[in-house]
Amino acid sequence: MAVAGRLYFEHPGEVVAEAERPIDVAFELVVVEETPRFLRVVLEDSGAAVLAYVPRTDIAVRVTAEVRLLADPLPKPDRRPGIFLRPGAQVEVAARTQQHFRVQFRDADLECEGYVPKSVLGRVYEPQSAVIAASELTTDSELLTAPGGQPLPCALSSGVHLVSEIERSGDYTLVEYTSSHLRLVGWVRSARVHNASTAGFVRLADLGGFGRAASSETYVTLRGGAKLFSAQGGPIGRTLAATQLPLVSRAGERSELRLNLLPWGPARVWVANSDVAAVQHPRAEEQPHAP
Repeated sequence: MAVAGRLYFEHPGEVVAEAERPIDVAFELVVVEETPRFLRVVLEDSGAAVLAYVPRTDIAVRVTAEVRLLADPLPKPDRRPGIFLRPGAQVEVAARTQQHFRVQFRDADLECEGYVPKSVLGRVYEPQSAVIAASELTTDSELLTAPGGQPLPCALSSGVHLVSEIERSGDYTLVEYTSSHLRLVGWVRSARVHNASTAGFVRLADLGGFGRAASSETYVTLRGGAKLFSAQGGPIGRTLAATQLPLVSRAGERSELRLNLLPWGPARVWVANSDVAAVQHPRAEEQPHAP
């Protein structure tokens, strides 16, 4: 996303949340429907999932298919070594030709620029996972276009990188480095490729669970599979499991609840009271006794 602007549960319909602020970090959304002006996306909060409409103009432009980053836009024979941008890669357009954009790419791994066809930039893409490889590349290794050839026009950042071995030729090995948004293929000296050590792997800390802190609000517990509705009464989502959400009000056969839909903020939804399993009122604070 580029901007957290207006959010809609129905199209056309009223605005349910509005932030009007730029998004400084990568924030990906699952798209279930496209229209000329809107994307319908899945948003979640506390075990509840809803469908909402986001204006296309709020969505950042990304690479939509894997593409080779070209040093110039002239046709080139197909070859394995190169710099490839993967779906979801964020680029800045620096210049335009009739059929290509000259783009700049920066992330924690490298910084480079080159040409890509205009057709590969858009707003909807299928993300690809990074590959966990079994070999380790020595820090500050250069990836070459051929055994003993010229280096690729950008270098990996310093540090240990995991690579996959593709082929060996004499004293050189063709390797591939892959992250979520980048794929590098190049030749390196075989002596710089080793079996991966524990230093090469990302170690994930075990995170403990956290319960909900004490609150002055009233919460309701919804049954798993409870349907969620917009203010107009249209179905917009459901709970994925038994879920606790803040209660705004109860009237007739419906309860009004609040979701926190990041990065927009609070939005109101409604649920049938028959799907409310329990109501949790705030506990009164204990008052100190007089001596």
